[in-house]
Amino acid sequence: MASSGINDAGPDRPASCIAAKAPRLQRKPMSAYFIISYDIVDFDMFQNYPPRVWDLLQEHGGELLVSDTEALQIEGERNMMHAIIRFPSQEQALACFNSDAYQNEIKQFRHGSTTNSQVVLARGFDPLTD
Repeated sequence: MASSGINDAGPDRPASCIAAKAPRLQRKPMSAYFIISYDIVDFDMFQNYPPRVWDLLQEHGGELLVSDTEALQIEGERNMMHAIIRFPSQEQALACFNSDAYQNEIKQFRHGSTTNSQVVLARGFDPLTD
């Protein structure tokens, strides 16, 4: 199949390259997503975490998109808990994570009750603005 143009993705041109070639209509903050997974080892202690983090997410514009303890393992190692949280911008996501409330009052419940924790912050993709 012949290439249809400069914006075609392929093995030598990832989707991020396509975004660089897309016309820039208007610049808006890009959504950011916390992608989180961990194994819960102390359920009694963990019960303190969800209500506290929920309130903080609301204060910072966070939206819980996924909270799943029964995710289907497709590849690699599966943790017990998986969550995805969307924020309007990377700045708002980091403000939430770095807030005094999270760092000094809330995070301890997750750290003290889980193992194998992974937290990743990824930017959303919009070929028209990115």
